Amino acid sequence: MEKVSDRKVSNETFVTDLLDCVFNIKVDSGDIEKMYRLGRWSEDKARPLLVVFNSHELKQEIMTNLRNLKETLINFVE
Repeated sequence: MEKVSDRKVSNETFVTDLLDCVFNIKVDSGDIEKMYRLGRWSEDKARPLLVVFNSHELKQEIMTNLRNLKETLINFVE
């Protein structure tokens, strides 16, 4: 089992890489107000990650470009 601090760093890296690669949005750790996993930890289950941004505009930009995520997933599966 990983340490909590290692998981936090891993989650932050995942979010920043996802936003960069899929949405072409560069974010710093200062752009993220808080981020945490929902639900209880279990070795065999993936838990959703809740991310709260400092800027409403950044959230809106991501939400309006969610189709990019869907297109990426479709291309990844094919």
